[in-house]
Amino acid sequence: MRCTILVVAIAIAVTSSGHAVADDPVVWSVAGQQVLRLRAPYKSLTPEQRVEQLDERLTEMLSVAARPIGPADICLKVTSKETVSITINGKVLVTVSAADAAANNCSPRRLAEIWLANVRKTVPLLNPRENRGGA
Repeated sequence: MRCTILVVAIAIAVTSSGHAVADDPVVWSVAGQQVLRLRAPYKSLTPEQRVEQLDERLTEMLSVAARPIGPADICLKVTSKETVSITINGKVLVTVSAADAAANNCSPRRLAEIWLANVRKTVPLLNPRENRGGA
């Protein structure tokens, strides 16, 4: 009986693509605003590790940017039918996989468009601003 319950629980936690889906999504926030929720692993990374990677990538992108990052610098790059990446100045920030899309009941392209809109709204808030008020 216990074995049957365990098998059913595992079956419920796995999507049709065979990737485990987290019960609770892991939220990535920027400038105090929720940008996206990760529910599925990608390659060997758990959702939690993906959020850490997002923080590292964004920090690096902001530190090497020659000018402030604007919405036009943040784009979609379709890498295959099942994956779409969001890039900043040509460098990959995050990849939306088929497992991410399945966990959100939509296509990878549609989920990427939602995430793209959120990234475009929040990342420019992190740009350094000129102090016009004086010391």
